[in-house]
Amino acid sequence: MYLIYLITVFLWNFIMVSSGPLQEYAKCELETNVTTIEILRFATFELPETDEGKCYITCIMKVAGIINGTGSFDTNKTLEVVKNYVTDETKLLQLESVLTECGYFVNGKEESSVCDTSISIINCISSRIAESPRIRRTITIPLNVTLPPLTIVLAQLSIL
Repeated sequence: MYLIYLITVFLWNFIMVSSGPLQEYAKCELETNVTTIEILRFATFELPETDEGKCYITCIMKVAGIINGTGSFDTNKTLEVVKNYVTDETKLLQLESVLTECGYFVNGKEESSVCDTSISIINCISSRIAESPRIRRTITIPLNVTLPPLTIVLAQLSIL
């Protein structure tokens, strides 16, 4: 059983609305030269260790708007998406605080490459959420379900 956050459901719906992003994710695989093994590791919620794997996640985050064209964490876009699915004002304020804090941290951090930004985003949000377990809501997804790449990224982010 995997512990996956509500954001996974949101992203699944987001991806299914348009085939455009699915084509973009396929481009991410080609552009980053990521291996199938790295993708499978990521699908089991392990962070990538190779530059190709990190760049793959960054590419997916760019497609989703989590990372903007300048390579920065776009907290406003991420919060805009979250607001469509979280109606509890208290949780929204907590999530906004987490995203803002991580935005300052990640965007103020000097990364060796833009591909390291995605890992910093995941690590920051995950650690802040772990410190505030009341923010989390969990669902269980059967092990035989294949998740699209963006869903896995957002599950890694665990912002809900």
